[in-house]
Amino acid sequence: MKLTKLRISVAVALAGLVGSANAGSYAFQAIPMQPGESISPNAIAASGAVTGSLSIPGVGAKSFLYKDSILGVLADGPGFGLNSQGTVAGGFGAGYVFEDGIETPIPGAAVAWDVNEAGTVVGEANSGGAFIYKDGIVEAFTIDGRDQAFAIDINNAGAVVGTAHMVNGSERLAFVRHVDGTIDTIPSPNGGISQGAAINDAGQVLVIVQGDGNTSTFQFWENGVLTDTGVPWNTVLVAQTIQIQMNNLGQFVTSDGLYSEGVFTPAADLLPPEYVGEGTDGIFRMSHKVTGINDAGQIVGAMLEIDLSVFSFKQVGFVLTPSTLCN
Repeated sequence: MKLTKLRISVAVALAGLVGSANAGSYAFQAIPMQPGESISPNAIAASGAVTGSLSIPGVGAKSFLYKDSILGVLADGPGFGLNSQGTVAGGFGAGYVFEDGIETPIPGAAVAWDVNEAGTVVGEANSGGAFIYKDGIVEAFTIDGRDQAFAIDINNAGAVVGTAHMVNGSERLAFVRHVDGTIDTIPSPNGGISQGAAINDAGQVLVIVQGDGNTSTFQFWENGVLTDTGVPWNTVLVAQTIQIQMNNLGQFVTSDGLYSEGVFTPAADLLPPEYVGEGTDGIFRMSHKVTGINDAGQIVGAMLEIDLSVFSFKQVGFVLTPSTLCN
């Protein structure tokens, strides 16, 4: 991520939209890890459990489950989605589901992006199609007019959102696959690309839509109608889509910050001030991002910590809990 250019473009595009949350409205909790490790949280469940990728020296990237203040290392490859039971969907190159201490490879899966409360998993197949996996059965599908597809999110009813595209990644088209198997595509009104990002239990769909001038914004899609939030998106890379999560209140995080009730708050403004810039401990904290939010308003994210006294650079994870839940 090119931080300097990204921050400038966000600041310009969000003029009139950016707000500032009261940093004191969240309690900060660091996700524990061992010296030398680096962490990238990707999602937070309704239970407050977190998954993501943990980089371990000499070992590589592993998925993790952070629950009840305990960090557990799971399997090879990142964890991308999880539910309240602690079931994790993940992998990159070989998708899997990790449940009750057991890793189960998903046949033909390249990556598993999400899992709902019923344990249904969605992702991208090695064949290039999107897939739905439940009870050992894989159903792969594509969208008419596109060679490939991936499913990025699933709600608790079983509705799926994703993106179809050509083999070279062009002509991206957001879609929703409903519980009955019917599919709605969500094209950009001006003929540009669109990309599915998230779906909640109300059926509200979050889509990245390319507008005029090659700019893209987050838009809600409901009952066939797109509503622009005004929040910009600075890339259409698939890997970045995992850093988007929407809850059932229509709040969502975009890595750059939080959108809630028409106001976008940059990630750094959500944290208590001692976790931004140089702290009293001499450690610099920067490059803040938020990557997940649940219905309780808990937010998970990460930041870069730089300790020049020992030339240490590492990414650390955190959970922000609304103060109303801490009383």
